[in-house]
Amino acid sequence: MKIIVMSLLVLVCHTSYAHTLYSRMSECEPNLSINGKEFRATVNYKRSDSKDDQINKVRQKLYRIISQQLNDYPNGLIEQSVLFINNSQTKQVTGTVAVKHVKRCTGKTYHITQDSLELLTAIVNKNDFPAIKFTTEYTFTPSLPEEIKPIDVDGKITHNSVFGVPLGATYEEARAKLERFSLQWPINDNLFIALIGRNHLFIFENDIFKGYQYHHSLLPMSLANQLELVTLDIELLANDAIFSTKMLLTENQKNTLKKAYPTVAFQTMHSDNETSFSKIESVQVGKLADINQLKPLPCYKNNASFNQFLTQQKEKLVSLIDVNDKRSLLTGCSQKFTLTGNNKLKEIILLDEIGNGQNNAKTINTLVSSLKPWTLDNVKYGQTASELLALGATLEWQQALLETPQWHGIFEMYDDVIYAGKIIPLALD
Repeated sequence: MKIIVMSLLVLVCHTSYAHTLYSRMSECEPNLSINGKEFRATVNYKRSDSKDDQINKVRQKLYRIISQQLNDYPNGLIEQSVLFINNSQTKQVTGTVAVKHVKRCTGKTYHITQDSLELLTAIVNKNDFPAIKFTTEYTFTPSLPEEIKPIDVDGKITHNSVFGVPLGATYEEARAKLERFSLQWPINDNLFIALIGRNHLFIFENDIFKGYQYHHSLLPMSLANQLELVTLDIELLANDAIFSTKMLLTENQKNTLKKAYPTVAFQTMHSDNETSFSKIESVQVGKLADINQLKPLPCYKNNASFNQFLTQQKEKLVSLIDVNDKRSLLTGCSQKFTLTGNNKLKEIILLDEIGNGQNNAKTINTLVSSLKPWTLDNVKYGQTASELLALGATLEWQQALLETPQWHGIFEMYDDVIYAGKIIPLALD
């Protein structure tokens, strides 16, 4: 059963439900300052038990163990991965659930309860094809490939410059100062955006830096979860004073910022029934261009090989460094091509629908709205289990496995409908 969770303004703009176990399908942001945790349970089964019976037994035991400790996690937990291992010699099934602390949730969420234990899903045998990497997966201590250096910039902002890059600078000058971006999205032949991390938007028109926007919730959660994590403390300079996004601001300080940055906005938070305080929510420098002409991103079609498509369309796609610190390319049909260190195709991630955020930039919403559902050969977003079976797929616990001469794929399902997938290419040309 799908549960749509509305955001509530309690201590921050978006909050999670307390003492809740969330499915990894949920659009939740984990608290990366706290280490994750693993829960493990083993159950015995009878020879007459079906695979479903075996899995259900270990699911129930896992949920009992986790639910007994949920009170220790006020913002709830989100499961990162589930693994079931069947030992036929001892007639035991062992289930392991890796979880992370939740910082907040926005958009769609799925609660794992006693009545929805099927959300604890994975392929059973440890030698089976590896499970999909979901958008809520994070690495606590990422190991960056040598060619991808961590972003390290001066976080100072003035009314006419950002991180040392003045308005009117060329793209090459900005790149020389900032070294690289986390994402670049072409809008049309003259306009594109670039992001640093998940909160900093740069707009370039005719290769000239025109505007910048910071927002603490700039991107829809499902898109933000695709991008690398960049820790960047920004400081706004105004009237010979420095204001950081961590500061609790007085009314006088807010007025000072408003004079220097006419588009600055604040979020008001409450510590109790009477006390409230403000922090910087968003700020804009320069102008954010209106998107009047949006050039659609190319989509991978079945009439081209993977290598042929990337060779011909690479410069027209969204380029990004993903949450696993891999170079990736995003098409207009929600297909994410993940590359190896030498820019060879590693895998293709077929993404669930990316919804618009609630507080993010109009520019981002326009771009996200242009993305179409994915297709790959005869498989497409929203297909039913029966349609996949007709194509020769094997169904196992909310996942469908399908292999063609060109690729091996795992497709994730909910209510017998596929919504995401992971493709391992077997033939690139």
